[in-house]
Amino acid sequence: MAELLARMVRALPGYEAYVACGGAEGWSLLQEKRPDLLLLDLGMETLDGLDLLQLLRAHETLKNTPVAIITGRDLPGEAARLPGEGSIRLDAPANLTVSEALNCLQALLDALPPPRPDGAPPPRPPTAPPAQPAS
Repeated sequence: MAELLARMVRALPGYEAYVACGGAEGWSLLQEKRPDLLLLDLGMETLDGLDLLQLLRAHETLKNTPVAIITGRDLPGEAARLPGEGSIRLDAPANLTVSEALNCLQALLDALPPPRPDGAPPPRPPTAPPAQPAS
């Protein structure tokens, strides 16, 4: 499934995709590539998807990375409290067709800013202007 999703992303102009086999490899790749979007499976070996998500949200430069959880596993009872702000939950039928998956993926990518040029760092979140001393 990971390779299929990667091929679907690569078929869209301006996007690259990287696949990690397991949470530990994924964590290493995240730090190296700093993606615009993470497609995350919860059921991974060596580092569970929820644990990886917690690491991501605690990491200073990766914490604002958008995450789409794509998994065949039921979300835990605490799903509403997954780390991160502003979440949308989409439950799909068990037999999602390839074209339906591609449409969902395209909608996710359309919601993001345009792809960064190769090698460009991700945009930094806006910072508040320095406080002016009281006179």
